[in-house]
Amino acid sequence: MFIFMNTRIVKLAPSCFLLAIALTVTDTTYASRYNHNNFTPGARNCYWVGDRIDDIDARMRNGYSGRHGEYLKEDRRELQKMRAMCRKKRFKTKRT
Repeated sequence: MFIFMNTRIVKLAPSCFLLAIALTVTDTTYASRYNHNNFTPGARNCYWVGDRIDDIDARMRNGYSGRHGEYLKEDRRELQKMRAMCRKKRFKTKRT
């Protein structure tokens, strides 16, 4: 039995094939739309981060499905990392 993994062909025994399928099905990761590695703190960017966190919080209060909730939580985690970068540089994230 052969399967393709990251452009490599891997030969598996028949019993390992079922394990590979089970791992593929159960290993679900939710990619965030935001990436804190490409973020540069600045006044405008930091206000934007605060606004996005408020939007996600509002959507989470309204209710959501399980899968959509995981996306919202992952987005919020990335935005919180960005907010921490803003606070470290002493930029505000809330409009007052």
